[in-house]
Formats: sequence, structure tokens, C-alpha cells
Amino acid sequence: MAIAVALVLLVVVGVPLAFAITRDLVVAVVLAPLVTGLQCTAAAAAMVVIGGPDLDGAPFALWLAIVTVASWGLAAVLVRRPRPPLPSLGVIDLVVMYGPLLLPALLVRRPPVAWDARSIWWFHAAWIDAGAATFREALGNPVFVFSHPDYPVFAPATVAGAWTVTSGSGLWVAQAVSTILTLSAVAVFAYTVRHLVPSVSPMVARFVSLGVGLSAWAVAGDGVTAGYVDHLWAAALAAAVMLLFIGGRVVGPRGVVGGDRPPPAAGVLALAAVLLTVAALTKNEGLVAAAIVAVVFTVRARRHLRRALLVWLPVAVGFAWLVVARALGATSDLSSSPRITQLLDGDLEPLGRAGPTLSALAGQTGWFVGAAAVVSVIGVLALGQRRRALGLVGVRWPWAVVAGYTVAVVATYVVSPYAIEWHLATSIGRVSVLIVLVAAGIVASWVLVAVAPDPDRTVDRPARPRVATRPRRPPVDASR
Repeated sequence: MAIAVALVLLVVVGVPLAFAITRDLVVAVVLAPLVTGLQCTAAAAAMVVIGGPDLDGAPFALWLAIVTVASWGLAAVLVRRPRPPLPSLGVIDLVVMYGPLLLPALLVRRPPVAWDARSIWWFHAAWIDAGAATFREALGNPVFVFSHPDYPVFAPATVAGAWTVTSGSGLWVAQAVSTILTLSAVAVFAYTVRHLVPSVSPMVARFVSLGVGLSAWAVAGDGVTAGYVDHLWAAALAAAVMLLFIGGRVVGPRGVVGGDRPPPAAGVLALAAVLLTVAALTKNEGLVAAAIVAVVFTVRARRHLRRALLVWLPVAVGFAWLVVARALGATSDLSSSPRITQLLDGDLEPLGRAGPTLSALAGQTGWFVGAAAVVSVIGVLALGQRRRALGLVGVRWPWAVVAGYTVAVVATYVVSPYAIEWHLATSIGRVSVLIVLVAAGIVASWVLVAVAPDPDRTVDRPARPRVATRPRRPPVDASR
């Protein structure tokens, strides 16, 4: 019963603001758990920052109630602004796209014993659930360095919110909430593929969307339902990549595509910003990846820099939390690594760790990246003109995100204070998820381009003006 109550509230609390973003009730329900998570994150941040000595006794429930009411008020204001809704999902969409995803999700029935989930995410949730004083003390406690206290609080805050409404701190509730958050991100990722090319047969688009959804289990798949957050932030960021760098409808209109007008740029950009915020506030790797996306999008939208400002907001929010955590005494194992000092002093010995890292990364993602590269080359040569006519963006932009993130991953392992063999063995699979998901999205875009009907080449051409002609005289009636 506690699990059922927590999951229902996880959706209900976030629906008003999610609807204000999407303007479609079905899509809002799919997105709602992530929006609820952002509300819980805001409540936890407000509690630790604003909760001074006079408010230390205020429970997390109070802050959560304040943020929830404020978010519903914001939703009421946003809904008053007229804006076309994002493309909706029908019953068949839900059954075909999401039904099969529930089968591997049944792994959530396994005991909640995953090490990182218990020692990091649910441990942090216990700090938040205990109140501002305990939370601040835990962030600065050197004994808890093993728990990475500098990590963002999206997942822990959401679990703490579930514990608040169920009056308990059961790990089964924590695992169920963590799984629903991840499944919501995966569902939004599949949704971005479903409406990528409107002229494609709906059933074909549904099965392609299902394929990218199932790709979340391709690497370290046991982490999806075990309380880890790697698939959560990676799926959210991959969905943002689809919206910003493949769909192509946020920089400038490209005319009518497949007989349907593209989704409104404002709604797509707002959804992408929400997804980037989820990634940036879930894990430090997600923050780095969000910054890479912001840089690449700024280059792409250099003629529309006002639109680029919105994708930098999630990065600013993520860095703001790092500042708060550092101010309260939280430390990072990477920032205090002696290998950074070695490199700054000119000692290049740590660079020898790049080779094993690239080898391990290739072992996890090689087949996916190789397949995506081959499909991209063939697609550019055979379908490049059709891709442009359908309104999709050139494929170089998502590849730029993959390249930037790969450099960031290699740099992380180069400066890591841990033995390279142990560090790679315990984490390389989970940090590879984003690369696999973006590669799956790239392949999906080419498949949709290949099966789409030939686009009307005259769709973007202005209509030829009609030449005014003299009206014909009515025929003369000879009988008169």
C-alpha cells in the first residue's frame, strides 16, 4: 500500500506543471514523475539553504508542501499563456511503445540491496528526510566522503518525498520510486522518437520508439530497477539531444513537414530544458553532459542566441547546487585527486590511464557506436537530401555531443584517485549508457527517414501568383 500511494502521488503532484509545459494530459502524465522530482529537489535545496536556526525543526514535509503549492500556482500562470500542445500519445502508442518496457522493469521485485543505491542515493534521502540540521551536518561530515556528499539531490529528494507521504523509510518504496523516475525518463526518450517524422506510418514509428526504449537495458541493464541513477539522467539527456539536435524544430521553423506543422518551438525547448535540468541535478556526470549539450547547442543556434540561453539555465542550476554543497563542507574525490596536481606540474604519467579507459569504453559501446557510424555514413550518402527535406537536422550535432562526452569520461578516469582496473570494473558500464542511447537515437532517426514517404518538394516553395485575367463575356442568347 505504501508503494502504491507513493507512486500515485509521484504522478499526481507533478501533473499540473507538466501539463503547463506540454499542454497535453497524456504526455503530462508520462513526464509528471520527473517534474515531481524537480519539485522535491527544490524543496530539499530550499530546506538546506533557507532553513536557518529557527527553522531547523521544520520537517521536509513543510518545504515540500510549500514548493508544491508554488509549482501549482506557477502552472496556473503558465497555462493562461496560449500555446499549441505538443504531439499527443494515443492508446495504441501507450500499449506498443511502453507495454513491453514493463517486462524488464519487473526486475524491481528483486531485493533492494544494490551498493550504490544504499550507500549513496537512499543514504542521502535519509539525510533529507531527517531535516535541515541533519542534512547540513551530513554534507560536511568527513566520515561520509565514501558516499559522495557533493552529488546532486534529484533522486534522493524524490525518495525522501515518498517517505514523507508514506510515513516510513522502507527501501522497497525507495527502489520503486527510483525505478519509476528512470522509466519516466526512458518513456520521454521514446516519445521524442515517436513524433520525430510525422509522415512516417504510426505503427512503424511506434516500433522504432520501442526499440530506443529497450536500448536502455543494453548496457548495465540491471541498474534500471536497482536504485541507480545512471539510466535516469542518461535517458533524460538523450531525449533532450533528440529534441535539440535531431528534431530540429527549436532553432527556426522548417515549414510544413509531412503535411503536419512541426511542434511549437517554445514547447519543445521548454521540454528540453526540463530534461536537461533533471540530468544536471541527478549526478555530476549528468551536469557535465548537460554543459556539453549547452555548448554544442549554442554553436548550433549561434544566430538565435536567445533560444540558447534557456539550455544554459539547467547548467547554472546544477553548478549552483555544487556551490551550496561545497559551502556546507561537501568534498569530491575527483577534485581532491593527486593526479590533478601531477598534470598541473607537468607530470604526464596519469595520461597512461587513457588507453585502458578507451579500451574499456569500446568494449561497452563499440558495437553501438560502430553501427550508428556506419548507418550515418550510408544515410548521409543516400538519404541526406531526404533528411533535410523532412526537416531533420544534420547528424553532426549529436555526434558532437557523443565526442564531447567521451572526452569527459576519459578525463574523469585519467584524474581518478582510484586504481584504474578497479574503477573501470565498477563503473564503466554505467557511465557508457548515454553514448548507447544517443547512438540508438541516431540510428532511429535514419530508419525513420528511410521509411518516410517522399516529401513534397514544393512544400517550402512560395505559391505562384495567379495572373489576373479578364472575365469572359456571357454567351449571347440567339433566341432573343
